[in-house]
Amino acid sequence: MIVVGDGLHKFVDGLSVGAAFSDNLLTGMTVGLSMICEEIAHEIGDIAMLLHAGLSIKRALLYNSIAAIFCFFGVAVGIILGETTTANQWIFAFAAGIFLYVALVDMLPEMSMAAELAIEKHSSPFFISLFQTIGLVLGFFIILLVAMYVGEIEL
Repeated sequence: MIVVGDGLHKFVDGLSVGAAFSDNLLTGMTVGLSMICEEIAHEIGDIAMLLHAGLSIKRALLYNSIAAIFCFFGVAVGIILGETTTANQWIFAFAAGIFLYVALVDMLPEMSMAAELAIEKHSSPFFISLFQTIGLVLGFFIILLVAMYVGEIEL
């Protein structure tokens, strides 16, 4: 089930990247870089879950690679659909909805659980909450800067 969900997630990632590159090079590079940053942590987590489920390292990497193939299909579909002027806005809206869903349903409960785990271990959740907040604020400002100055960057 992890592999199927991950394959769908990667298809949407590829769809976004393909649509972004069909829009223009800078948008494609921005979305592509964002996907790379998101995928590093995501892939580590996926492999850890597969290993925790009892798979060998080879099999976990194989299943993860099979799921990654769907990204290439997504890029192809994104480029084809991105050539139509109205499709890009729908692709980006769909991808944004998926990212919001993942953030609100997966990440926020894990952040709360990390603080609760610190309390159970009789340590202060202050530093965990501080680092989580710094990460959220830093990510927000990076995206804000990219959005503010994207029109001034020329390639």
